[in-house]
Amino acid sequence: MRIKLDPCRELVGVDLVEKHILVDQQRVVSTLTNQNRHSSALKFSNIDHGFLRCSRVPPSYVDTFRNLSDLRVLFGLNYDLPKPELVVGHQQMIPADVVKAFTPTERLRASINLGNPLLANRSNQTGEPLGISVDLATELARRLEVELQLVVFDAAGKSVNAVESEEADVGFFAVDPKRGEKINFTAPYVLITGSYAVRAGSGITELNQVDRENQTIVVGKGSAYDLYLSRTLGNATIIHAPTSADVVDVFFDGHYDVAAGVTQQLEIDKRRHTELQILDAPFMIISQAMGLPKTRGPEATAFLRSFVEDLKQAGFISDAIKRHRIDGATVAPPRYS
Repeated sequence: MRIKLDPCRELVGVDLVEKHILVDQQRVVSTLTNQNRHSSALKFSNIDHGFLRCSRVPPSYVDTFRNLSDLRVLFGLNYDLPKPELVVGHQQMIPADVVKAFTPTERLRASINLGNPLLANRSNQTGEPLGISVDLATELARRLEVELQLVVFDAAGKSVNAVESEEADVGFFAVDPKRGEKINFTAPYVLITGSYAVRAGSGITELNQVDRENQTIVVGKGSAYDLYLSRTLGNATIIHAPTSADVVDVFFDGHYDVAAGVTQQLEIDKRRHTELQILDAPFMIISQAMGLPKTRGPEATAFLRSFVEDLKQAGFISDAIKRHRIDGATVAPPRYS
């Protein structure tokens, strides 16, 4: 972690020696400008893609530190500095009407879908929701400076309905035209894939062998791939499982021909059903984005879109993917429009 210095949030009660500091990539050169130690407040901000900044150093200098211990040494302290919270991206003053648009109940209600394990799951230790979507909701609430309430569902369709009916203020969904009728989406923050799975020896090995007369395909009801396949398939019959997590069980119990789902969920299911074979090529790329009700207005939508782009560029999303050990998900490219 590197720390860039310049004005911002304060941590009070830190004795320090005021210095001008010039730092390049290899060395630290400090010039004592005030020999008298005095009490002052050390101020930090979260600007410039995850760098923290401090007001005690003139902004005309190049001020980059490799870690907090460099700060302690440079300021001549014989005790540890309070550790500031590391935050990412560009902090900005958020207009009160934008905050209100996100929080009509004075808290941020985030719709969390546990039906997609890539986005969220429950902790084995505490049972609490965790995952990329929870991390994003937490960061958004922090920036809005409001309380966060997680509204948890077991299926994507239910999670979408909560935002459409304004029982939740934001959600985390795959982008789809049907959902876009009532929800404004950001650009994607993560890309995942949808795949088909069959029984070993079924004879179905290619995508073009799936959409045929008298063949059945099991999907999670209301999922992004359900909406997509319902629009694009012309011959096969779609069978709805209650949730994405139920697809493979319904597929085997009902002796259906094909199971469709998020690739990573199918790979999890394959551990229980070793005879399950996942076709090599995915049938779709699933663009996971944030969304809010269209009724919340263009300013709130613009803020949410900027928020997602900020986190992508700051490395927040890639860090979350690594932290939650998610295979098969990639950070979506930046949106420049």
